[in-house]
Amino acid sequence: APRRLHEVLAPTEVVHGSRDLLVPLALARAAAERLPRARLTVLDGVGHMPWLEAPRELAARVQVARQRAAHDHPSTPTGDA
Repeated sequence: APRRLHEVLAPTEVVHGSRDLLVPLALARAAAERLPRARLTVLDGVGHMPWLEAPRELAARVQVARQRAAHDHPSTPTGDA
């Protein structure tokens, strides 16, 4: 539920197409504001389906988000040393 977004603590990239006619940019902004560790990326000239319309740009943004998350919270080994 949208009112529980503040409980999601995982790094989150909210991706929105600037030409999305189905979901208003205001909703993407609101989601990003409610998610504590979110960033909003608006893909210029892209509509509702960035994975089809701009797959390389979307993949690049996902990779940057993954690298940022790994840098901010590197995994630590577990088990006996």
